[in-house]
Amino acid sequence: MDLRRLTRHIASTWLVSIGEPKGKPEDDLHEAFSWNESLLPRSIAPHVLRVAILRPGVLENFLPRFFIQASDLWAEKSTYRRALLILQGVPSLGWSAEKHAENLIFLEALDPSEAGSEVETVKKFIRDLRQRYQNYLRKKAQRPT
Repeated sequence: MDLRRLTRHIASTWLVSIGEPKGKPEDDLHEAFSWNESLLPRSIAPHVLRVAILRPGVLENFLPRFFIQASDLWAEKSTYRRALLILQGVPSLGWSAEKHAENLIFLEALDPSEAGSEVETVKKFIRDLRQRYQNYLRKKAQRPT
């Protein structure tokens, strides 16, 4: 186990210190050395490489979830965006469903309804957020330190 950790550390340090290939992309020894900047900026390549070597599997598990959540954040009426907007508003609005519904409508994250059901929708959403938070705290307290 210690040998694996040491070799990964040496490999990640050595590979990151290599730098960029000097030739044109088509002249590179292997296509693995060409970086696709449409996915992530080139400046992050050494860090991604280091994490991939030191912590195998982390990137494969983390990045897809990160990109899904990031895209949900920018979708105007996504549940994820609403949750973040509500949580950001708690310090100034408290847990008032009416205030949060008004704020979400103002921010165009929620459509107003003729029946006024948006407040009930937000109440259920806030109740779910609070329940998830309390479950998180319970699980955290049960973990050995």
